[in-house]
Amino acid sequence: NREVWEGYAAKVRSIVNFSIRPVKKGIRPGMWVQCEGEWHEIVAIQRGTHLGAAMVLKTAVKEAI
Repeated sequence: NREVWEGYAAKVRSIVNFSIRPVKKGIRPGMWVQCEGEWHEIVAIQRGTHLGAAMVLKTAVKEAI
């Protein structure tokens, strides 16, 4: 029940996409990225189709309501 309450108690303030060098493994949705003092939750990952292509991390900045 706590997870449900937390989902209702937070709203997305902004969506930010980060383009990073490719990483073989280890980055997953649900992890967090810190940028300019704000924490962004990774909600989706897009991997390039060719070797050396950048990864795009779609992140959400949430705030309590």
